Amino acid sequence: MLISGSIVMEIPRSFAPSVMDLKRQLGRELRWPHFKLKLMLGEEELNEEMMQNCSGTLDVTAVFLEFPGLVHDYDAAFLAAVASQDVAAAEDLLGKAQDPNCFFSQFSDSDFSGFTALTAASFLGNPQLVELLCQAKAALDALDMRGFSALQIAIRRDHTDLVQLLLQSRANANLNGTRGTALLEAASHGRLTAAQLLLEAGAEKDLGDSEGRSPLLEAASSGHGEVVKLLLQARANVDEGNCWGNNSVLAAASSGNLAILRTLIAARACLNEADISGRTPLTAAIAANHLDALQLLIEGRADVDDMYYGWSDIPLHAAAAAGQLEVVRLLLRAQADVNASRSPGSRSCIVFRVQVVILSCFSSDIQSLESRGIGA
Repeated sequence: MLISGSIVMEIPRSFAPSVMDLKRQLGRELRWPHFKLKLMLGEEELNEEMMQNCSGTLDVTAVFLEFPGLVHDYDAAFLAAVASQDVAAAEDLLGKAQDPNCFFSQFSDSDFSGFTALTAASFLGNPQLVELLCQAKAALDALDMRGFSALQIAIRRDHTDLVQLLLQSRANANLNGTRGTALLEAASHGRLTAAQLLLEAGAEKDLGDSEGRSPLLEAASSGHGEVVKLLLQARANVDEGNCWGNNSVLAAASSGNLAILRTLIAARACLNEADISGRTPLTAAIAANHLDALQLLIEGRADVDDMYYGWSDIPLHAAAAAGQLEVVRLLLRAQADVNASRSPGSRSCIVFRVQVVILSCFSSDIQSLESRGIGA
């Protein structure tokens, strides 16, 4: 019963063999942190000896202790309990009004230097500890001294059950701290289930970090194709770029990841956007000599004459200057303009190098060039 006398629950003693079991059941029923419950048998606090020695019905009074403004300094013992995953000791200290938001010293020799109690519990993957700290009203979105939240650490360590628990406890799915967002963390490490949970919890699919890295760009750059598909299904902006103008299709072309590149092309990604250095997906594929990626971009109707390569060379000139014969052949088959130049009305001397490279090796290409007005 409560101190007011109203009955909360009646249960067989076999269902609660210990004081802690009884507190936990009452905590669930009342939706109170069980470590803040004090159980009284008459005028004395209920203990294990009383539970064992008393026969028949026990009329137990539950008192809820709020501890407003009262915090005891058991930090060292509490953090030691968290580090050793001693849930019972942590519960006992929280019941004595220990602050759940204490930090491990960043100057200590501990493996958790700079962690909060909650980020350490998340790192350990201990759901009992995490749930205990959530019940104790630990700051779910507090960053440790390294800049990580408990949610980000759970994602990084692939503790999916903790991701779900933290989100159910109202961790902020859109917290954008020094290490970016939780969805960015999931995209970077290819945590598909975590990404799904975050999106279901209302995570902003295009929210980037301080450098503008979006989750889609991070997934594409890291080669996580399933996460790319998930984000596109959630209608992420396929052309979202970072502060340097790099976007997902440019990243896929540069790395030569054909599966991701196909997915992005199918999602109607713009194939001709350049970053601040002038790289387009097509020129990035040429620079990395990814012929299959180049072929996909050509089939997707990327502009083969786009003058955004290096110091304003067109792709054909740049490939010829680098001696990339197969790239030159692909571009010629795609009807690249062999007479294009850096400035209107003039021809570039690099066109002559294109002719020399090709005509000296492939007689079949002579007819192709002659038919387009270029003599051997």
